[in-house]
Amino acid sequence: YHSLEVLSICLNGVAKAFDNFRSVQSVLPVSRTLCMGVASFAPMLGAMARHEVSKKAVSDVLPLCSRLAFVSLRFLPELAISVTLVPYEIRGTMRGPGGEDHVASILLMRLTSEHDDLTALMVRSVDMKEMCELHEYLKSIETLTEDHDPRTAPKSRRILLGVICKLELSSSGQAGASEMLVRILQAAVSSITSVDLSRPLDVQSVFILCETAFDIASLAAPVLSSFFAQDENNICLSAFQSATIQGYQFGTQNSSDENLLSQWNRLRGALFTLFLASANPDFSEATCHVLLDLISSECAAASLIFGSNGPQGANIFNDEIVSPETIPSGIFIMSVGKQFGKRSNSSLPMCAQIMCQAAGPVLNLVLVPVACPDGFICDPRCSIAEAWFLSVAMMAEKA
Repeated sequence: YHSLEVLSICLNGVAKAFDNFRSVQSVLPVSRTLCMGVASFAPMLGAMARHEVSKKAVSDVLPLCSRLAFVSLRFLPELAISVTLVPYEIRGTMRGPGGEDHVASILLMRLTSEHDDLTALMVRSVDMKEMCELHEYLKSIETLTEDHDPRTAPKSRRILLGVICKLELSSSGQAGASEMLVRILQAAVSSITSVDLSRPLDVQSVFILCETAFDIASLAAPVLSSFFAQDENNICLSAFQSATIQGYQFGTQNSSDENLLSQWNRLRGALFTLFLASANPDFSEATCHVLLDLISSECAAASLIFGSNGPQGANIFNDEIVSPETIPSGIFIMSVGKQFGKRSNSSLPMCAQIMCQAAGPVLNLVLVPVACPDGFICDPRCSIAEAWFLSVAMMAEKA
């Protein structure tokens, strides 16, 4: 209890510093450190929340914890725009990987995912209206920044979105965020349908699809599975599928548009994240068909490049060209294999169907004679074959 008293004093002190508009340079290191410290308290708070004798003390400190996270997210300008902090300060004390300071969002995530009893207390302690307004504020900042700027990647906002969704589900839709979540899904569908995929891919179109996929993937699995179960929303999966397959076809033409290849690679990573998040616990039938097409398209592109008549030097499988943060070949197979790895007793017929039907394209790719000189081009066959064999091995273990 004494530790919670000290924690409350610290939380109130940082909140007052923000209210008094102290300089970012002086408040930010303290705020970041305190957020990490409070996040480390999550196991203890979760244990205390399970007992009536200590539940009151936890309920008293949770509003202060959430307040710290809110003000940290709202008043730290480096989340979305340029600041005067020098690079050393930003790297050393201000930001996490990816150019952002995620610790405030991670604090909320830890408090809502540690234990169901702690989550229930968070539902009663957090101002959901303020949390939703904070998300919309951060989203509005993103729209004002330069497109494709990696410094503005909205990871913190998406963690916050996942927290909002978690609290809304835990309260059976009574926390007050349902309206905002519906608007987010409607906006996602509008963004996806605004992309004209009848024309060749361009950087902006792929960027829109990528960011939308990451936003949708931030939602909880029950929400995603319900969303994709509706036939009218299959247009979203079809758009992701079409853009990704176009990218494989585009890559076999030996394109030198590195910006487009980089955004397309990010789209593959976004879809990997989306597929993992949408399994509940198995994939929907529509998702199953999309995954099969993506796996087959990747194998076909690799077969064309490495076949005797294929183009030389196609760069979709050249990691250094595609993107600084590379997404390995076989990533869509990995998204299926991971379902076998994390589910112990559930039957996953759709996942098993994908693995069985992907066997032909994968094994045919492995048997393609290599026409390229050694070292001339990155060989994706190893990672694709490894992903498939490992996934099948996990499937056999769960059978």
